Amino acid sequence: MRSSILRIVAVILAVAIGWSCVSWKAVPREQYDRLSITKTVSVMTKSYPAAIEFAEVHVAGDQLVGIKEDGAAREIPLADIVSIKVKRVDYVAPLLICAGLAAATVAIIISASTPTYTPPPSAYGAESCPFVFSYDGKDFVFDADPYGGAFCRGMERSEWAVLDHLRAIDGRYRLVVSNELDESEFLDEISLLVVDHPAGVRIVPEVQGRLHAVAAPIPPIRAVDQAGRDIRPLVAAPDDLAWESSPEGRDPENEADLRDTLILEFPKPKSADKATLVANAWTTVWGSEAVRRSLGLFGDRLPDWYAELNQSAEARRELLAWFLNGGMYTTRILVETRDGWKPKGLLYGGGPYMSKDKSYTLDVSDVPGDILRIKLEPAAGFWRLNYLAVDYGADVPIRVAEIHPDQAVDREGCDVRDLLAKPDQQFATMPATRDRVDLSFAAPDKPAGLERTLILKARGYYEVHAHPQGPSDPELARRMIREPALAVRHALESCNPAPQRRLPGTRPR
Repeated sequence: MRSSILRIVAVILAVAIGWSCVSWKAVPREQYDRLSITKTVSVMTKSYPAAIEFAEVHVAGDQLVGIKEDGAAREIPLADIVSIKVKRVDYVAPLLICAGLAAATVAIIISASTPTYTPPPSAYGAESCPFVFSYDGKDFVFDADPYGGAFCRGMERSEWAVLDHLRAIDGRYRLVVSNELDESEFLDEISLLVVDHPAGVRIVPEVQGRLHAVAAPIPPIRAVDQAGRDIRPLVAAPDDLAWESSPEGRDPENEADLRDTLILEFPKPKSADKATLVANAWTTVWGSEAVRRSLGLFGDRLPDWYAELNQSAEARRELLAWFLNGGMYTTRILVETRDGWKPKGLLYGGGPYMSKDKSYTLDVSDVPGDILRIKLEPAAGFWRLNYLAVDYGADVPIRVAEIHPDQAVDREGCDVRDLLAKPDQQFATMPATRDRVDLSFAAPDKPAGLERTLILKARGYYEVHAHPQGPSDPELARRMIREPALAVRHALESCNPAPQRRLPGTRPR
């Protein structure tokens, strides 16, 4: 037992040091003309949609010369550079974090005799939702963060998410639902959808829970941003590459800088009247932190606003309209038809730490020709897109069984199964960071010849513990909800402060 604990602690220390000691520091633009850096540098340009990393950079005239690790050199005009960031290594904070993680690990092993779980590396600072860890036979692996945006009881909702790491071990599925952030979690319902289906088919849930069996998703044949840059390599496959909207270099007073515009083209059978869009999209950590800053403007009146949302349908409609029109956490799916661009659906972003595929049914009966063109106009800085594809085939038959946990125990050892059995406003609560609920499900037998996909169904909400930095301004906070463009401007201004810049009609901060 002792040697096992020591081995696990050693692994956690090594992993934690690996992910927590690195940060990036932006280089001020006025220093570009005299740069000479021999540390890892990340350069974002106007003409290439992804950041480029160099082991060394220096300036020669009006060119930045970057040297990669393999010795290859590349010259970039200084005028083409959007941002330069330098990688920094800090060992003090990681050691403190590692010590805490190691101590927590030992306590869990000794007291609970259960496998450990490690929160994702960025799980400190922004707002999100509960974290779900799936047991894969060796460890609990971070696998979902459902119902992002449900930041008060009035916004409670359900979400369906495929659990990629969950495996049946000794006839059981095991999950840990944990509060990893500075917020309170309220769990109303948790179950698993056990989906048995033919091989080669992907099960992708819609936002409202309908399941699609996608057999032949087609990636875009063309994808460009508002500057005409090719972003297809970033969104054509579910891989480690992703398109991410950068808030840097934006002018909050310029309307064109408040949104991105993405155009994607897909082949379309001329006879098709329906398409299933599969999208892997989520909120950036910057966008999530922007929400925390906005909530901080309420100051000590934040609980009053939560109470208003909980009690007033009109207040909730106003907030949902903000989601719809602002492009920050949802954005319209526009399709080019014979009568011009028309909204055909609403793309939802996921939590900032875990992205899951979602499906959307699009009516394309009024799309002429053999090309389907889709336009997205997300708010600047708030979105990250990993993968988009369309499927025109009919859903194949699948078998779905919903199972509920037969064991559900909170951190205090209390049985909370009844609280999670159905959506009845009876909540299992996790008010503090690292509160958790351990769940276990009996795995049904899998039919021969079929593959199995496991989908989490979770319902609840969370409340962010906002800590205002600087003066509060509840009036500005409410204005931003009524005026989505103002909310984006405020977020961009907070990210890119400029001397003497003020939002129209607001007081200096």
